[in-house]
Order: sequence, then C-alpha cells, then structure tokens
Amino acid sequence: MSRVFVTGAGGFVGSRLVGLLEANGRQVTALSRRPPREPGESSIRWVQGDVTEPDSYGSELAQADCVVHLAARLTARRLEEYELANVTGTERLVAACAARCRDLQRLVIVSTVAAMGPRRDGIRLRETDSCAPASAYGASKLAAERRALEFASRLPITILRPSFVYGPGDARGAGYLDTWFRSPPGSWTSPIRSLSLVYVDDFVRACERCLSSSVDSGTVLLIAAPASCDWADVRDAVANALAGLGSEQRIEPALADRFISRIEALDPAGRSRAEESEGRRDSLSPDASRRRTAPPPEWWGCDTSRARRYLGFEHTETLADGVRRTLESYAYAGFFDAAQWGAA
Repeated sequence: MSRVFVTGAGGFVGSRLVGLLEANGRQVTALSRRPPREPGESSIRWVQGDVTEPDSYGSELAQADCVVHLAARLTARRLEEYELANVTGTERLVAACAARCRDLQRLVIVSTVAAMGPRRDGIRLRETDSCAPASAYGASKLAAERRALEFASRLPITILRPSFVYGPGDARGAGYLDTWFRSPPGSWTSPIRSLSLVYVDDFVRACERCLSSSVDSGTVLLIAAPASCDWADVRDAVANALAGLGSEQRIEPALADRFISRIEALDPAGRSRAEESEGRRDSLSPDASRRRTAPPPEWWGCDTSRARRYLGFEHTETLADGVRRTLESYAYAGFFDAAQWGAA
C-alpha cells in the first residue's frame, strides 16, 4: 500500500484524485490551503499548508512513497502571483522532496498543454514540439517544468501536460457557459480551430498510472482524449445535454430551450474566418496599421500516442457523455435555477 502525498488536493482535479487513490487502497495525505471542514468518513489525512512553504508540510512529505503536485494558480492579476505559486511553489516542493524523501518512487508534476502554446499549422501537438506559451499562465507552468527537471537526475520525475480538463465541479466550464448564455447571438469569437479535451476522471486515472510506471525520469506526456474537436462539436454536445435535462425536468424546459437557441446561434469559427478575411483585406489598404486584425488561428489538438505507449492510458469518456455529466452537476449545484436567469 503506497503512501501518496497530493498537493492542491482541495481543487477540482485534486478532490477527484484523492478519492480515487483512497478507493484503490492507497494511503493519502492531502495538502490544501483550505481542507474540507467536514471530511466525512475517510482515511485521507488532510494537511493545511502552502506549497511555497515546505515547513508547513515537510514532516508529512517525508513519509511519502509518491507525490503528485497539482497545486497551481490558474488566474492572477499580476505576473508575480503566477511566479510565486507556480514556479517558486514547484521549485520548493521538488527541493523538499530531494531533501526529505529517502526512497521516493515517483514525483508527478502536473503541468498543462498551455505550457506549449498552440500550433499554427493544423498539426497536433507533440511532446517533442518546441514550446511557445501564449499566456502568462502557460509561461509560468513551462518555467515550473524546467525548474523541476533540474532535479531529474536525483528524483524519478514525470511531467503530465493535460489538455483542457472538464467534468463535474469544473468552475471554468461553468464560466464558459455563463459567457455563452449571456452573450448576444453571434458575438462570441475564438481563434481556436481545434482542441483536445480530457474528462477529469480519465485524467486522474492517468495520474495514478504514473505512480507505478517505470518511465525514465524527465519524461513528459500529453494527456487528452485521442480525438480532437472544434467549438461546433462542443456546442452540439452542450445543446444535446440541455435538451435531455429539459425533457427530464432537471432544467425548466422553457429555459433549456432558450439556452439551446443561444448556443446554436454561436458560430465562433465562422466569425473568426470572416475576421481573418477582413484582416487580409486590411493588410492591403493604406491605413492597415490603424485597423484591428483577427488573432492568428490556433490548433490545440494533442497527439496522445506517447501516453498510450508509456502508461497504457486510454480515454474512456465520450464528449457527449462527459458534457452531460458535467451539466448534470451544474444543475444539481443550482447553476440553471430560473430565478437567476430571468423570465424565459
């Protein structure tokens, strides 16, 4: 029975991971800045602490056979906040592992596909691609990877780069839906042409598989569903899920219909193509420098063959079922309550 230390255990992914590890018979120590007030009947040992302060968790870390590092800041107002949480936090955790863990079997660093940045040519991302992060968050996660890899000769480190993780409890997904539902028809645009998604339960299974893997230290793996999709696929999956929830009275039917109409009116790819054409015409005009052009298209689809080969990882959740489960969780949490959306 391995002893696993998990950082960021109170978050969206972390809470699913510690539950899976416990269910599979592992002894789990969960680090969180805000542990649950009522952990219930569980063998999970919760530790309140900050990943940037190893003294707050060092004694528990020293007892671990494996470590999964999930703690991260996804959004920030200042670059310094990304630097402290993502870069400094990772560096201090890995240094603490090197100093305190005598026989560490595996240290899993959970990064993100954002550390790579998108492709611009329609080809799927691969681990061997050069990295060019398109966001401050992605840049901080790439810097964190590089700090961790400085210890790869001393610790058995695996870096996972999940694509866009979604599922029940995903606050970012709820934010996207809120934006879509409140935007005027056709006003929402995106430069993304394709993307890979990964359902949260599939991703946490990949994390657990890493704990008993024999991959070389320093190996980087992309984790995603094998098939990429576009916004039209996501839109259709959301619309179908809403229709089902409306017919089952899980959402007020008239409100579900209203949401479906709004979703179906969105055409971000078509709008972006029109903007690209406008941008090309602008580039030929005398006042091109004063015109606003569309951002270049982005492809975020991932080649997951390495994860399948090294971990035996298989993504099992379909997009339709995953979106349905996610929206069911939002309905249960009150996201679709008619009172907050006004009259249908």
